[in-house]
Amino acid sequence: MKTVLKKGWRPLGVIILLLILWELAGRLFAIPVWLLPVPTQIGQEAIQGWALYSNHIFSTITLTLIGYAIGSIIGLAVA
Repeated sequence: MKTVLKKGWRPLGVIILLLILWELAGRLFAIPVWLLPVPTQIGQEAIQGWALYSNHIFSTITLTLIGYAIGSIIGLAVA
């Protein structure tokens, strides 16, 4: 477990740093929301619209997994 934490903190730190920079740049430079919304606004919309998006998300994931399975079967058969 310690090796996972030692290896994983840097990529996680970079992602968090990029999100912070994105948030600050969006607010400091007054970038219009329609052009580049800040991460907090995206998160709020995701939470508020979950009831609308959840069915679509689950069907998309299901179709993706089915397509992956079919592609894997065909790929193994051809190989």
